[in-house]
Amino acid sequence: MNAVAIEREQIIESFTHFSNTSKQYLNIKSEEDYEKTVALMKHIMLNAADDNDALWSLLDVLASSVEKYEKQDPEMQEFFQSIEDLPADLSRLRLIMDQHRLKGSDLQEEIGSKSLVSQILNGKRQLTRNHIEKLSARFDIHPGSFFS
Repeated sequence: MNAVAIEREQIIESFTHFSNTSKQYLNIKSEEDYEKTVALMKHIMLNAADDNDALWSLLDVLASSVEKYEKQDPEMQEFFQSIEDLPADLSRLRLIMDQHRLKGSDLQEEIGSKSLVSQILNGKRQLTRNHIEKLSARFDIHPGSFFS
């Protein structure tokens, strides 16, 4: 066997091993697989060294898998549609709450009283600049993400 043929066989063997090991992450079939994949993505984002790290390529593959699952899951589609129908700041706030599994009472430090949080979540009041700054600092996101 020549060097090119050996290299091809090594690539095929490595990919087959990778594929068998990571099936549940690459072909998400359940909420459990979805949660595991998102957790793996978070782990990669925290541990990948730089833009040249091979883990970023894996992150792209996993993101595609997550996106495919989200597009096919009726519950996810309903959630995303409900988010799109909201004003940008409220949509972002609800997305943060969902991602971090928070209740309104978990945001009192950034927003204020339970009733104010409730009014904002029900669309009766809007987030202020101060709220957005505090939320941005807590969740390490750009304040502009609260605007369309």
